[in-house]
Amino acid sequence: MFNIDRIETIKIKNHIINSVSNAVLNKDPYPHLVIDNYLPDDFYNFLMDNYPQKSDMFNPFNSVRTYENIWQIDIQSDPYVSGASKGQWSYLNKEKDSEVFALCELIHKTLFSDDVKKVYNKKFSIDKKLDKQIMVGRVSIDGYDSGLGPHIDREDKIISKVLYMAKGDEPSKLCGTHLLRPKNDKFVNELEGNTNHLTYEKFNITETVEYIPNRMIAWEVVSNSWHAYHQKYDGDRRSIKMFIQEKLDSYAQLRESKIDATMSSQDWKK
Repeated sequence: MFNIDRIETIKIKNHIINSVSNAVLNKDPYPHLVIDNYLPDDFYNFLMDNYPQKSDMFNPFNSVRTYENIWQIDIQSDPYVSGASKGQWSYLNKEKDSEVFALCELIHKTLFSDDVKKVYNKKFSIDKKLDKQIMVGRVSIDGYDSGLGPHIDREDKIISKVLYMAKGDEPSKLCGTHLLRPKNDKFVNELEGNTNHLTYEKFNITETVEYIPNRMIAWEVVSNSWHAYHQKYDGDRRSIKMFIQEKLDSYAQLRESKIDATMSSQDWKK
């Protein structure tokens, strides 16, 4: 059992802040960052050595979310997601003296800190008040044939982030994230405002952000921030997925309006 107090959380946060501050903000096809060596090497290796197993995680397979080959443990639960809003998949449900609890608490104190939230807001020139934002996310393992079809994240999300927790022997392109652009103006107009998970046929892949150890991809959620991934590797794709999003008084109306998109989130593979 490791002791969180002996791990230099300030050093880790400062490394992340410097990584984001010094990164180049790409504008094509929409504002995004690709940051290598996102975490200090020793901390990344520590996380990989202690990464939770599938048996430590929750499989969010229910009537609303149909991700039967995805496992997760929430670091900060998403109040929008009905299956997680009461903390059913949170690490806080683990034994407080367990290594899984201690590891997730450490991730919470570093990657999910307010200081990290602030530097992302500054990098993307976000003008929304910080106290009206929350950072949610989870530690994930995506199995073979998992994925999300081309989509734009919900309108309450401000910045989306995925930290690749790769071992290094996975096929980097097969496990990568696709940045997309509609193939023509007709599709641009047709897809405006659509937040369903779609098929690839109406999109060009402008970039595949390869699955490289300790690589972060982050993007601003805007009207054209189409992205997707399809895990065709017969193995596991580990990642920490994080979202900075608006803190809403109630998610009921938003949840109701998005229920169809959530229910059909895996239909694109058919």
